[in-house]
Amino acid sequence: MPRSGLERRYAQFMQGIYGAETQANEWVKASDKLSAEAHFAIYRSSVWGNLSKALADIFPAVQRCVGERFFSAMASRYIERFPSRSASLDNYGEHLADFILGFEPLKEYPYLADLACLELAWHRAFHAGDSAPLDLKRLADLSVEQHERLIFKLPLGSKLLESNYPIKLLWDENRWREPEHPIELRSGDYRLLVWRNGLETCIDELAESEFDFLREIEKQQKFGTICTQLLSKYPHEVLNKLAAKAVSTGWISDFHI
Repeated sequence: MPRSGLERRYAQFMQGIYGAETQANEWVKASDKLSAEAHFAIYRSSVWGNLSKALADIFPAVQRCVGERFFSAMASRYIERFPSRSASLDNYGEHLADFILGFEPLKEYPYLADLACLELAWHRAFHAGDSAPLDLKRLADLSVEQHERLIFKLPLGSKLLESNYPIKLLWDENRWREPEHPIELRSGDYRLLVWRNGLETCIDELAESEFDFLREIEKQQKFGTICTQLLSKYPHEVLNKLAAKAVSTGWISDFHI
């Protein structure tokens, strides 16, 4: 469908904001002291400054790891490649982890991409809607046959993460303050659930069995199917304990049949 004249002008304006050559005098008037180009440059700088600040607010631990000046320079490269497509700055930064993986100056620091994933997950969980309390009575009243068909749900905005690096430790040490001591980055298998429990946004470290169980729930698998798939790895009593812990801890927020 052809664009209207207004839509074309808006598209050109936004392209100018994000670096394309533009004729600023087409939409900005010069003043006695500043040219149209100077006025447009001020507006462009304000937009980029707000986006850079949004990234620093969402990824403070990443910023502390690399330093403010480096982060600001990296943010400018990111903004140029990924312009904001939303009216809300809370939605910005979703591609930062992938950007870091391909960012040459950080190629020797692969854990920073995983840390960015964790920070974005925490931010989204913090802003997620409230999950309704799990109806334990309704769950207890279900028959054995109904239990087989149960489809559990994780809390709204929750996210399962895996990493070869202790990203929760990095987050703990860098998000709120400068680390007091050097952090030893021991490689290993780290599994996390990021979720909101009432007013508290949580990062829970998971055992392998807990992660496997919750990952199947995340896929919206029926409870009977989950048990069948995991029985080759875990005995029945372990699966029962996993389900009980998921319910009691709050990792399961709802269910349907």
